[in-house]
Amino acid sequence: MNQNTLLTGIVLALSFVAVWLFVNYSFAATSGWHLLAKRYRTTTSPHGPILEWQVYRMGSLQETGITILTTSPLGLHLSRVDLFRPFHPPLLIPWHTISKVTAGRTWWGRQWAQLDLDGITGLRVGIRALRAMAPYLPPVANAAA
Repeated sequence: MNQNTLLTGIVLALSFVAVWLFVNYSFAATSGWHLLAKRYRTTTSPHGPILEWQVYRMGSLQETGITILTTSPLGLHLSRVDLFRPFHPPLLIPWHTISKVTAGRTWWGRQWAQLDLDGITGLRVGIRALRAMAPYLPPVANAAA
């Protein structure tokens, strides 16, 4: 391996890391995670049901399988899988800050619920997550209403 090939490999690897970090930062800012982290950042994980593949959208960003949701009497705990964790610290959002819950269906029939997280951003979750959170949430409104 000559010196140019090695240098090219290093530059490509560093460029990939830089782009990946930029994308993660952009996602944190666009989704509202960055603003939520200013208020609800946590270093602990509460005990409760852990739900994966139940967060469909955060803010304007559609996602699947990136955010892990845990419900507990303390609040709604959100964390990211390791690959997407940069700029996304774990959050513990108290239940009383979730002011509105709207339920609906996709055009192909999948049920979802949209939660208003302290007026900062929305979180769209699946029906399993809604059922786990139901004891802590305000009444659910129908999206068609």
